[in-house]
Amino acid sequence: GSYSGNQVYKDASGNGYFFADRETNESKTNVYINASEQFTSYKDGADIYEYDYQQFGLGADYAKKLTTHMALGGDIDFNNSIFSNLKAQFSLGPRIEYSIFPYKEFNTKRWVFQYGIEGRRNVYYDTTIYLKTQETFMAQSLSSIVSFTQKWGSINLGIFWRNLLHDWSKNNLSFNGALSFRLFKGFNMAIWGNYNFVRNQINIR
Repeated sequence: GSYSGNQVYKDASGNGYFFADRETNESKTNVYINASEQFTSYKDGADIYEYDYQQFGLGADYAKKLTTHMALGGDIDFNNSIFSNLKAQFSLGPRIEYSIFPYKEFNTKRWVFQYGIEGRRNVYYDTTIYLKTQETFMAQSLSSIVSFTQKWGSINLGIFWRNLLHDWSKNNLSFNGALSFRLFKGFNMAIWGNYNFVRNQINIR
């Protein structure tokens, strides 16, 4: 958490998360919980402006490895966010995965393609720009994730696509990557970044 302020300005924030991942030659399991809040207040003459941003999320996903290259599973998620105008967001759906490399090599190299379909229920704090206070819809996602872990460091790259099934113009395309170099024992250097094309903000107030 953090806090800063003076006579006319105050800013306080806090966040926390818990996650657990487990992968074997037979299955993959992931669970997470995260929460954050930021409060900002400042004075402008006789006026006082206050902003409060809250976010909470939890979820889990599981995949059963059917062969050395293919897995089938699903995920379930819940999100709440004042900033994103989401009083409650529920997501549930199946996912299929294909691995270029055999799963037994997941500790050193991985290249997987994932496709999923999910049902999503959104309940909003305020009416959206599409005049919705709540809605239910289907979405699909396609992603490719590459990672290599060696003695010198690691490489991680990902491409993620998501769109609403009833309106493909509402979509999101994301790229992210990270490089970690082991310069010498006990000393690593890492760089990372991401770039997003966001066209699916149906939740805007």
